[in-house]
Amino acid sequence: MKLQHCAQQWADYNSSIAQCREWLQNVENIVKDVDLKSSLEEKQQQLQNIQVEFSKCHVTFQIKILHIHIYLFYFSSEHTSRC
Repeated sequence: MKLQHCAQQWADYNSSIAQCREWLQNVENIVKDVDLKSSLEEKQQQLQNIQVEFSKCHVTFQIKILHIHIYLFYFSSEHTSRC
């Protein structure tokens, strides 16, 4: 039973890593797909839009990083006796 629990924790960790990679891809797409604007007003609006999208991605990323830290703590050498 303990081995199954550890295997599930490891699968969850791998899932979190995959989601972090997805987050990085989303951020790259946000930055890469920016069209150059000519007026200051357009540039300011574009910056606001990018900041909103980035903040959405950032919150998701922070949650996933927290999950990864939890998994790493769980699997650290101090806690391997649980598995």
